[in-house]
Amino acid sequence: MDADEGTGLPRLVSEAVPRVLRWHVRRAHRFVDRRIAELSAEIHATVEMVDFSETNLTQQLAHMHQQLACVVALPAAATRNSGSELAGVVHASEDAANRIITAARRA
Repeated sequence: MDADEGTGLPRLVSEAVPRVLRWHVRRAHRFVDRRIAELSAEIHATVEMVDFSETNLTQQLAHMHQQLACVVALPAAATRNSGSELAGVVHASEDAANRIITAARRA
């Protein structure tokens, strides 16, 4: 007769080991489930931020496109002479600059 058989140690060990293993597996399972839930929440938040950024960027680009369209568009009939007015201002400025340079050279 073996010394351990009298104490029932093999039977206790064979009952305790599966119970302890099940406890550890359940604990690990809860940890993994919790961590997956945390990662899922983080991924969801990141996707929402990227989507918001993309939506915001799209809106900003559309706004810039509208502004550029207004700048490039033909002026209204009432203000179509603004180009000739600007040309007049440019010519007057060039004439004044030329007179100043000529006067400076003479001095």
